[in-house]
Amino acid sequence: KFLPSTCRKRHVIDVKGFKGDPAVYFQWARGETLTQWLAEAQQRSDVDLNVRLLVAIAITETLFKFHDGGVVYNSLSPNNIVLDMFEGSYVATFIDLSEAMIFYNKDDEFARTLGKTDLKCLGVILKQLFHTG
Repeated sequence: KFLPSTCRKRHVIDVKGFKGDPAVYFQWARGETLTQWLAEAQQRSDVDLNVRLLVAIAITETLFKFHDGGVVYNSLSPNNIVLDMFEGSYVATFIDLSEAMIFYNKDDEFARTLGKTDLKCLGVILKQLFHTG
């Protein structure tokens, strides 16, 4: 009620310890979901390859930060990615962490298997992003 109208979604800003336990820190996310962005991009002619590459890089960087922090997202989809402009480029944030898992040991076989699921989902998302037909 007291937030700006552009702040409708929460996203993770950090994963770190709190009193010895893992903690996920949230903030409200500005922007639009990738689903909304893709629908608008289909309507516009100025969304060229370079713009799509900036979006792809933003999404990939965010997923890398999750994995590097020991978090497997586990349900990545265009509805769970929020895009916003920052300093001439895109920033991607992930919302709805209901399926996410934190791992203390990133080399754990189960964590690697779930990480591969994230990468498969990323592949599907990138295909949607670059499909222009």
